[in-house]
Amino acid sequence: MSVVEGARNKGKLEVIVKALDLADYTIKITANEKIFDPKFRAAITDDLVAHAKDIYLICWTANNIRVTTDIETYKKRKELQDEAIVKCTVFLGMLDIAKKVFHLETRRVTYWGNKIINCRKLIRAWRNADKKRYDTS
Repeated sequence: MSVVEGARNKGKLEVIVKALDLADYTIKITANEKIFDPKFRAAITDDLVAHAKDIYLICWTANNIRVTTDIETYKKRKELQDEAIVKCTVFLGMLDIAKKVFHLETRRVTYWGNKIINCRKLIRAWRNADKKRYDTS
């Protein structure tokens, strides 16, 4: 029996899925040379793709750190979560630049920006859940 989408529990790995979706969307959208002029590839487009990939890979790496009784594993995972949050924030600023340079439609920027904001929100929630679970200070 299927469950209505709104009634489903959020999976623990939803942040990884959303980060992968953001990377996939960014790679595909920036491949459109009619919108993303190749002459700006080195200046902005490559950075957009790199940030999207970094967010996913940092989250994936953090998720693969098995937190044990050793406080260092928790600290390393938290550092990676913090790094991914900063990358999301910088990505939002870069999206503003891209909007201006490529004359992107507001609806596209809003959709893309919401993907970034949702990833950042999920990463923060994950970091906070880890803090409650592992932080002994």
